Amino acid sequence: MKILLVHDWGQAAKQYLFLTKEPRYHISLYEFPGFGACPVKYTNKILYGFAVDLRECLCEHRFDMIVACGMGCNVLMRAVQGLQRPSKLVLVNPTLGGVPKLRAKLLAVSLLQLRSVRRDLDRKYDLSTENSNVEVLINSLHELAFDTWKQVMLPKGTKVYRGECDEFIDRLSVGDEVIPGMGHSALQYIRDIIMKEVFLWECSTDYQQS
Repeated sequence: MKILLVHDWGQAAKQYLFLTKEPRYHISLYEFPGFGACPVKYTNKILYGFAVDLRECLCEHRFDMIVACGMGCNVLMRAVQGLQRPSKLVLVNPTLGGVPKLRAKLLAVSLLQLRSVRRDLDRKYDLSTENSNVEVLINSLHELAFDTWKQVMLPKGTKVYRGECDEFIDRLSVGDEVIPGMGHSALQYIRDIIMKEVFLWECSTDYQQS
């Protein structure tokens, strides 16, 4: 089974390397430009640029399942619109349609220019911002806060997981599963989520083939 994992805002692909050791599936890690070790490509219209790149990747490579977290869900939903033969989508703490709570804190976002602030954020929220591009970090947060993009198509079978502190996005029109204890970062829970979805996928595949 081939799985693509798309990370959240402020994270890096290297944080999910532990998932690649699982023998039951083959997982590829996708990293956005300006985050982690990936060179900067966009400093404005960032979400749109990310979606264009991800769509190209999905057109070139076939995955049975795509698991995305936070901002990655936003980019993924843009990328799959109208895509033929969409993969099974698993959205974890999706950030879609703007973040009103974040808008009130945007004045403090400029503090991300301080490496010490980014270091503290990394320790507290399982992020990897210290070595990410500051301009990409700040501008992408602004775009997420005021995002007004709305998806046209939601692939059949899309599954949504969220932590207790994350709000339900009713316009996704799918049921969500709340994971007690999971905050804004799903890093500590992502393996269990993937293992569950792999099991369900295998059961469904066996049923369809029988």
